[in-house]
Amino acid sequence: YTERWCRLKGNLLFYCKGNEKTSELAGLLVLERCSINKDLNSSRKYAFSLVFDRQDEGQHYHFAANSEAEYNDWIKRIKNASYEKLKEKLQKLCEQITEMTGEHPLPSNHPFRDDSGPPEKPENKPIPVVPEEPPLLEISLACNDLIKSTVENRFPNAVVIVSTMTPPGATWTRLAQTEIIEQKSDPYFLTTVSIPSGGNFSEVTRLKLAVFDVRDRDKEEMTHLGQAVCTIKDVKNSTNQKIQLSLTGLDSPTPSGTITLLGWKVESPPEKPLPDPGETFRPRCGSINKPKFDNVLQRSFRFPTILGTNVKVVDVMGESFLTFRIPQQLL
Repeated sequence: YTERWCRLKGNLLFYCKGNEKTSELAGLLVLERCSINKDLNSSRKYAFSLVFDRQDEGQHYHFAANSEAEYNDWIKRIKNASYEKLKEKLQKLCEQITEMTGEHPLPSNHPFRDDSGPPEKPENKPIPVVPEEPPLLEISLACNDLIKSTVENRFPNAVVIVSTMTPPGATWTRLAQTEIIEQKSDPYFLTTVSIPSGGNFSEVTRLKLAVFDVRDRDKEEMTHLGQAVCTIKDVKNSTNQKIQLSLTGLDSPTPSGTITLLGWKVESPPEKPLPDPGETFRPRCGSINKPKFDNVLQRSFRFPTILGTNVKVVDVMGESFLTFRIPQQLL
């Protein structure tokens, strides 16, 4: 045996020429279609081998650990590193969600969906488009006059976490999170908060907006700057559905800045009567591509201008049926 420095990243096992972390890389093993076995013929006590699904004896790799804890840790991590293992976990999670909700969490044309039974033959029939229920309210967020970090002497890397609570409930449920705006005292967030219709949401639902300073993204270190609480009714009844709240800390009543909420009601498109099946007509160019897309997501954004008005932007994103159906037919 030669002592080497090894590093496991996903399903890739790197090994170096020496036992130092900075030593030169010697090779790489892709941990797919392989099995890990205890090496009984080895002179080392905690030895194991990697055997790939090939007849070539050169595809056997022998390893040894220094202790039982290290041996068990390597065995566990290598067994769970392969893509097939991750796919198996995904299928088990989908089965559990299906048992709880009665519906499969993945769309029917998703490549990871493994339904029993033969695939249905494609039919040249129009696909009915069921419009989604518009949200109860959409809100855009902006902060002003955020305090500097006293330790690092910089403006915060601000992020807002939105939680909700509907009386008589007494626990907060996390709803959404904005993107991180780096080193700004007056950040304006592009990510909007959508309040779903129905369910436990109503005008008396309380919104808690907690602002954090992200100090280290990799370690997920954040410092609480302040928070504000209001209700959906407060936003709706305010002038132009715009409300400004003071941010207060958990331990100090001194404001650490303000947060502005701009809300609007998303208008649902007017329903159009379905055409008679026997009626023939020429489709318009604007609607000819609608049946070719699925999982359509629509988000709206509003930006303030120097004139005091707002610019509304609607972003529509869909997934083409051809992405999955053509490869499935070819297979």
